[in-house]
Amino acid sequence: MKPQAMRISNCLCCLVGILLASATTQAQARDRVVEWSAHPLVQINASAVAGTLSDVKEAVEIVDVRVGDLSITLGRPFLAGDDWLRGLCFRMKNISGRPIIGARLSFGLPETKGGSNSLGFSMEYGRGESTGIPSDEQKIVMPNEEFELKFNEKQYQRYRQFVTRQSSLSSFSNVSIKYLVVKFEDGSVWLGGCLRATDKANSCTAAA
Repeated sequence: MKPQAMRISNCLCCLVGILLASATTQAQARDRVVEWSAHPLVQINASAVAGTLSDVKEAVEIVDVRVGDLSITLGRPFLAGDDWLRGLCFRMKNISGRPIIGARLSFGLPETKGGSNSLGFSMEYGRGESTGIPSDEQKIVMPNEEFELKFNEKQYQRYRQFVTRQSSLSSFSNVSIKYLVVKFEDGSVWLGGCLRATDKANSCTAAA
């Protein structure tokens, strides 16, 4: 084969490889969305809280929501692969005026809904609200400091094992925010399902 013909052939092979790789990536990446619950938890009954209910009006503010390196807007679709929940991260700011020792953010998986029930999961920070596997960060969050709610590797693997046992779905496109539990250094607890955000597009707007 002539040199020029070989170069053309090699270029065609590279082009085919790129197209195949792109097709595979596009097949895995699809629209995902993280959104507020249609009926967010606004009014808190003290009997629903294990411990003393805090009198703090607002505990935290959402600073950013990311999937990997991508900042997303709650309620708006974005492209991501099947393993996208591994990189989901909520960055929060302590606006309570009190030291926070722990927090847990709970989510629902609407695609698993059967009757009135559906599967869910949670992400946590610090101590006091642990679901069994401690978060990597245990530092007390002082007023106006920030912290992140996300999976560490052990927590993510536990989530995957739970989903595999309970659902025929291996990946989910829709995640709803259910509620956040915050524990303060004095032992009191704050609970809420409708939070404000630095970016108003990410703030919860409770139905009147």
